[in-house]
Amino acid sequence: MSPAENSLNKMKTVIVDGVHTFLDNLSGVTSKSTVKVRITRLWDTWNVSKRKGMISTDMVLMDEKDVLQEGNVYEIDTFTVSKNKKTYIIVENNTSMLQFSASTKFTPQEYDDGKIPRYVFEFVPFEELHKRFGNDAHADVIGVIVDIAPVEERKTVYGKTDIMSLCIRNERCFDSGDIFKVTLWDDYVSKFDKKFKKYKHTTLEPNVAIFTSILVKQYQDEFLVNSLRSTTIYIHIDIPEAIELAQSSKAANVMDGSVDLPPIAAHLRVNKVKTIGEILDIAASGSDKNAVYHCVATVDDILVKNGWYYVSCPDCRRIVSPTETNFTCHNCKKDIAYPKTRFRLELQVKDRHDTTIFVLFDEVAEQVVQVKLGDLTSGLENVRGNDRDSDMPGQLLKIIGSTHVFQVRMSSYFESRGKQSFTANKILKPIVKEEKEGTVDTVCSSSSEPPAVNTPILARKRRRLRLPSSPKSDDMDQEDIVEDLDD
Repeated sequence: MSPAENSLNKMKTVIVDGVHTFLDNLSGVTSKSTVKVRITRLWDTWNVSKRKGMISTDMVLMDEKDVLQEGNVYEIDTFTVSKNKKTYIIVENNTSMLQFSASTKFTPQEYDDGKIPRYVFEFVPFEELHKRFGNDAHADVIGVIVDIAPVEERKTVYGKTDIMSLCIRNERCFDSGDIFKVTLWDDYVSKFDKKFKKYKHTTLEPNVAIFTSILVKQYQDEFLVNSLRSTTIYIHIDIPEAIELAQSSKAANVMDGSVDLPPIAAHLRVNKVKTIGEILDIAASGSDKNAVYHCVATVDDILVKNGWYYVSCPDCRRIVSPTETNFTCHNCKKDIAYPKTRFRLELQVKDRHDTTIFVLFDEVAEQVVQVKLGDLTSGLENVRGNDRDSDMPGQLLKIIGSTHVFQVRMSSYFESRGKQSFTANKILKPIVKEEKEGTVDTVCSSSSEPPAVNTPILARKRRRLRLPSSPKSDDMDQEDIVEDLDD
């Protein structure tokens, strides 16, 4: 049994009453003082390379002197006060931390006088989260859940793990249409799933979630947050910030006229759904480059002149060039012995009046095709040049005629030789009901299942694929790939 576990087992040990010392008055030595605190968060820290090895049990403590956070109230006796660690900081601007040993005594307080608040958070506004990138301090975020992606399985250096991505927004984002992506890893996927099923509203009320101690990361010029071992998830807790956010979100939805949409799709306001013609006009005008729109379109064809996958650098995702012995990434300026093949689908899409090209990468393409690239290809990383001709798999042909809700950013607009294209960075599950021409009654559902594909019966059509033997060709070069991947 570890010292931390032994300490927790002694929580029922009663100690003599005495004067309580405030946390900020503790010095960096073994303390003979007694503190009265509420345990606001509690988690186990594990050795990630040896999942069965627990390093310690950690917690965030709060006393009644300052307004902070959650749980039961205890008197704690006999502990060591040390300087707070400089990395992976849970509570910012906190200089001290307590270290417990087997001699530490915990005494539960039967009477809670309410002087120590139940919850405390250090919420970081969405527009300031980028400041935490590269910062050693974690962040707490609060937002209304607006989308939940299906659970995926990823391979890591420690084995396979589940991940789930979801999007949240707060009141600052209603007019801009901006949302923030939260990625949950490993057992946090099941933790969120259980809490969300237990506490979510079954009506159109907004679902407010809080994620503590998350890590801000940057991926392809966009910021997102990841769960960590110290992350705690709350759904609909009774704090002023959550109540205010729920009320303002509900009011905003009523003002939008989108209150009739499912809760998970409440962020899809009417003015965010555009036809192909409308997004082409907006892109051509050069206005509102940071806008995000949703477009209901049908796959009309798969353009294979540039291939349906590419061989990439596993680090930066850019295209790699074949050499005599391996591959070279010009972006990372290094040789790549084991490149990674990735989806790159150019789809010609149409609605009632217009057509355009949507380019889909990786997970987004997998959502439409409903099959992983690895199941369609075998050993492609080691095939090079003109020897890489192959027939287009039949699974790809099946998506022709299917209708989807594509999310596109105006910043991804690309025009070359008269061809206009956008990168679709998300697929929403469509339940498309066109009551009138050019109008969409419902554009997506609240389900987190993969998008349902309406597959028409098609004649088998054989296509040949030839991928370029160099990083540049007349129709696609490395800059084209970079342009698409930047979104």
